[in-house]
Amino acid sequence: MPYTTPTASELKARYPEFASVSDTLVDFAISDAGRFVDTGWFEDDYQRAIMALAAHFLVQDGALGGSTVVSGNITSEKLGDASVNYGAAVGAGNSEYGTTSYGRTFLRIQRVNVPAVVIL
Repeated sequence: MPYTTPTASELKARYPEFASVSDTLVDFAISDAGRFVDTGWFEDDYQRAIMALAAHFLVQDGALGGSTVVSGNITSEKLGDASVNYGAAVGAGNSEYGTTSYGRTFLRIQRVNVPAVVIL
């Protein structure tokens, strides 16, 4: 797969839950996400990372009504008058990316492509 920016159609094929979101809005999110990924990344990860981050941005902006935002592990539940409490997101480095499954996917791809650097 060459280093090409994914299209709204490609994002919607990978993440069908965005099918009802306008292509214009998806294109804006793809453009924003593209600023965080460059051709120094593995070619096979380039489009996947952009699409995952764009999907994260779309969710954060309310494109899906906020239904897939997750802020951490469930720490308590209540059945009567339904209530759920979340703790801190695990393994997300307290990053906003840890608040959605798409952001966590982006972080996994990023770790492979932008390894931590140790300075001695």
